[in-house]
Amino acid sequence: MDALYLLSIPFVSAFNVSQIFIIPLMLALLGLVWYGGTGRLDRLHLIQADFLMLFFLACVLISTAVNLPHLSAKNLNHVLAVCAGYLIFYLGAERLTQHLSIERVLHLLFIGYLISTIFGLLEFVLVNFTSINLNDFVFRPAVEDYTPGFLDIVLIRARSLFEESGYFAAYMAMMAPLMAFYLWKIRTERWLRVLFVVLTLASYFAAFSVSLFIFLPFAVAVTVVLRTLQEGRITRGALISFAILTLIAIVVLSSPVLMELLFLRKFEGGSFQDRNEKFAATLDLVMDADWWRVVFGHGPGSYFNLGIKPAISVYLNYLRDLGVVGLSAYLLLMGFVLVDLLRDRSPFGVALFVSALVIQLFYISTPIYFLPYYFIPMLLYRMRIVRGRNPERTPAAPLSAAGSAG
Repeated sequence: MDALYLLSIPFVSAFNVSQIFIIPLMLALLGLVWYGGTGRLDRLHLIQADFLMLFFLACVLISTAVNLPHLSAKNLNHVLAVCAGYLIFYLGAERLTQHLSIERVLHLLFIGYLISTIFGLLEFVLVNFTSINLNDFVFRPAVEDYTPGFLDIVLIRARSLFEESGYFAAYMAMMAPLMAFYLWKIRTERWLRVLFVVLTLASYFAAFSVSLFIFLPFAVAVTVVLRTLQEGRITRGALISFAILTLIAIVVLSSPVLMELLFLRKFEGGSFQDRNEKFAATLDLVMDADWWRVVFGHGPGSYFNLGIKPAISVYLNYLRDLGVVGLSAYLLLMGFVLVDLLRDRSPFGVALFVSALVIQLFYISTPIYFLPYYFIPMLLYRMRIVRGRNPERTPAAPLSAAGSAG
């Protein structure tokens, strides 16, 4: 059940019958119940970050209690979504996978990554170059008719197993540093590295997310700068990273066509106007609210009661829903995790830092915060501390989900 859960993490839209009870959630719950009933779950030991996480969840419950007379069942769904994300996809998932080595966890995550990218590329090729639309044969609980185009060519972006292509891009960006670490520091097979690079680059093009093209290089650049300052010297890896990022920036900035396709077009048309209207509505609401609403918020999922659309930003939605206290608690939690990871100079620590930072950057441009893959960096962060070790290179193993737990 632990392996099935890790493999199922990308399956958040395709092949699901419910938006709430998605496949990873059901497998996690079934696994926890099964292992708990058979006595396979060890006692939970809290780490420092867990106390900050519990403080954040306490802020969620306080905001709920303060606004309870005005809340509906839909609001309570948001309360459960926030709490379930941390209690199931973070704490619960770490206990569920306690008998798997970190190397094995990365192996299973890699297989899930291969499945999602291959599925996305197959979807992209079929819908754009044949008369077959793969989504006609795949059940989804929402957003079934999805045909976003890009470039001046009539092409439809891939969304793979996810609800939209932006979520697919966020998943790939978050996984990129972790999979690079796994393939270059643990595995020894070159063909796997080539396969990863080819599938990743092709999938980046198929999803064609501006957020991915901005946030992933930015996260890498920030990491390189901070590591260079920390080391007090410029390493060969830092020089290579700076050279690649500088080359990409020069090529993009010197090409009007690329600037138009990657950035300028994002600020044209209905998409940007819709985002701007949602942003302004939420910000105006916060600015005009009474002081206790500013402090404690309007309650989780308050956009529903307030008659507005949610902002396309997790941070702005947290500010409206949970107030200054709730947003500060969340930033304190993630700030602690990022600073702690920055202190870890191992390759695994660097990969985790980039991955965790990428998710926080994507939260700037997405309203969704409870998908299971968003918790992968924190899950691995907790594994690293609880198990008292970083993953190490192991002998080459067959690329399959079968095998011992390690």
